[in-house]
Amino acid sequence: MGSGPLHRRLDWDSSFWGLEVAALDVGSTEPDAVAMDLRAADAWCEDRGVDVAFLRVPGTAIGALTPAVRDGFDLLEITTVLRARPGAGDWERGRIRAGTSADNVELGEIAATSFRPWGRFYADPRLRHRADELYRTWTVNSLHGYADFVLVSDDDGPSGFVTGHLDDGVGRLGLLGVAPAPPWARLGVVTRLLRSVLDRFGADGVSQVLLETQSHNRPMQAVLTSSGCTLDSVSACLHKWYR
Repeated sequence: MGSGPLHRRLDWDSSFWGLEVAALDVGSTEPDAVAMDLRAADAWCEDRGVDVAFLRVPGTAIGALTPAVRDGFDLLEITTVLRARPGAGDWERGRIRAGTSADNVELGEIAATSFRPWGRFYADPRLRHRADELYRTWTVNSLHGYADFVLVSDDDGPSGFVTGHLDDGVGRLGLLGVAPAPPWARLGVVTRLLRSVLDRFGADGVSQVLLETQSHNRPMQAVLTSSGCTLDSVSACLHKWYR
């Protein structure tokens, strides 16, 4: 498809949802070219019996949104990626510890409620019924090697967690979940986890840290910006159902 969307089957997603799930990535910035490429992607999806396709449109290709919506994609969220400096490296302090397989149940329960209503899977009416289970499974998998590390805020039991990924000298924050609590207590746990994950990335010698969140998640946006994070990029996430 040249510079247009690169399409591929998402094996894990297809297995979890019990559907044929594909991903499309926009490579063109010209609306007419995007429209043509999306038609070719439609043919690819129909030929392979795809049930739902996920499309991410980067801010640099914002012109692709109009033809994508016209083609039947639903805009579910705007995602922002913020950049932060790695910390000093002294992450293992206070009430922060490394997560282990013994945390499966408790962290899974925290994950099952932490991302309502922010995650895009909650915005899709055909997927929201299993969104809690998605984040629970994602978190447990992170404890078993999907993430490079998991840090736990332990206040006489887990009160929150954060997952981290190392990618060629770049640290990426995966999930950050906090147990139900008064707003001031949740804010304290989030701030503690954020400080510790930046320090952990510093200990791993990364050059920069990227943290992704939804633009409508105002509380998290406020914590990140007050912690010195700056905007790196913006993208739009869309879904299209074929059957």
